[in-house]
Amino acid sequence: KRIYFGGAKTYFGAMSLEVNSDVLNGKIMARVEPPDRGAVPLRLRLRHPQALLIKSVTVNGQPHMDFAGEWIKLPAGSRALEIVATY
Repeated sequence: KRIYFGGAKTYFGAMSLEVNSDVLNGKIMARVEPPDRGAVPLRLRLRHPQALLIKSVTVNGQPHMDFAGEWIKLPAGSRALEIVATY
């Protein structure tokens, strides 16, 4: 399954999000293009269809430890983020 929205208007500028499910292999992947005006902290909620909690996360290929339950705190910035949550 895939969810996508692009150019969504926010108070901080336009942003985009794409989420791809690969739950059969224990993963959900996301790509976030943050708002284009200013670096704002973001939180991403990835809900597993069987209510499993996230075991590990990578952001742009690097281990990321700032997550709990279904929520991932993303670093503020203006560059695109590739997130992989493993269940």
